[in-house]
Amino acid sequence: MDRPSFWGAEPQHSIRNLLTEIREIATDFDVEYIEEQALLDSEEKGKRTELTRRSVGNAEIVVAFDLGIEAFQEAKNLKWLHILGAGVDHALYAELADSDVLMTSSKGNGGIPMAETALAYMLFFQKNILQNLKAQQSKKWNPAVNRELNKQTVGIIGLGHSGADLAQKCKAFHMRTLGLRRSDKPCPGIDEMFSYDRLQEFLRESDFVVITVPNTKETKDMLGDSEFEAMKDTAYLIVTSRGGVANDHSLLKALNKGWIAGAALDAHTEEPLSQDNPFWEAPNTIITAHMASTGQWIEERTSEQLLDNIKRYVDGKTLLATINKKVGY
Repeated sequence: MDRPSFWGAEPQHSIRNLLTEIREIATDFDVEYIEEQALLDSEEKGKRTELTRRSVGNAEIVVAFDLGIEAFQEAKNLKWLHILGAGVDHALYAELADSDVLMTSSKGNGGIPMAETALAYMLFFQKNILQNLKAQQSKKWNPAVNRELNKQTVGIIGLGHSGADLAQKCKAFHMRTLGLRRSDKPCPGIDEMFSYDRLQEFLRESDFVVITVPNTKETKDMLGDSEFEAMKDTAYLIVTSRGGVANDHSLLKALNKGWIAGAALDAHTEEPLSQDNPFWEAPNTIITAHMASTGQWIEERTSEQLLDNIKRYVDGKTLLATINKKVGY
């Protein structure tokens, strides 16, 4: 099943385009493609779940954007579930987490464009892009003094594919890089690593705080009032992975009270944002529609990873991009 369209966008057909290659690899499997899934909007979860439920009764492998609990209960022969997306918080529930079903996702494939987007946001704020565009539209010669990324400190929360790639890119801009992760595993491009119990110290030292972690029980509401108050009033928050890691109420308070200088929010707790969502009018805030992980090479990387994993499964080898269902990524 293909990933559904995003809020009315064009239907997705990346899996349909791989059917010939999949059948050539999995010669002993019957491969069924559910066309209707690609025609549904991403908000139509109930319809997608019902389509899936009617289709997965005998399936050993399911490739989908999500698999609702009703469909999961029908899939008595399911051994491997692949999620067409990097994060799985929308598709991971207790019954699935407690099962023996192997779970993978397309994590890592959007790491490069997510890192590029975070860097673009930093440059946007430092180079007065918005002010310059407004001046141009008004035909006003309005010189503004830019700031450099050079020698500034970026704190990256989460050092998976996106966070690690961002660290390398920031070093090319001569920035100091801090990393915060749950393990003490080192990461290339990171000058200093922080554990979760040093979060406030990490925040105090950062000129930019970039959230690249998934939304899990451990990371939900990680940043609240005390965390935003610990940040510099000249610092910016950038969210490219998931909403909910920064508590919405606390973030709005931080923006409105000037605890931080601004924010760039690509991922949100509410998606799509309703017209009355207060973040639309939050001061010095960029709002984008959860598209940081998109790019012209995403489908190619996603397809290559999926085909590789299908071959690995057929050959009895370890799969790539597996999900630790207990921790949520």
